[in-house]
Amino acid sequence: MLHSKRSTSNAFLGDIIFYDWKGDGKVDHASIISKISNGKIYVSQHNKNYKYRSLAAQRSAEPKMKIWISRPKPEWY
Repeated sequence: MLHSKRSTSNAFLGDIIFYDWKGDGKVDHASIISKISNGKIYVSQHNKNYKYRSLAAQRSAEPKMKIWISRPKPEWY
């Protein structure tokens, strides 16, 4: 499974959130952090209905979910 030192407290725009909806240790979905406002994280996913959806709303919809936050690091960086 993914290992990440990122948490919601040190998340940054552009970080990728990987979701395990069932709690079985497998990644089921991913989204990108597209906004952080007043300490709240918002994500965007594969369609316009999920642009700036709050991570709190994701957690409410899927109470068993686990998340891993990862920050891509390009080779040129």
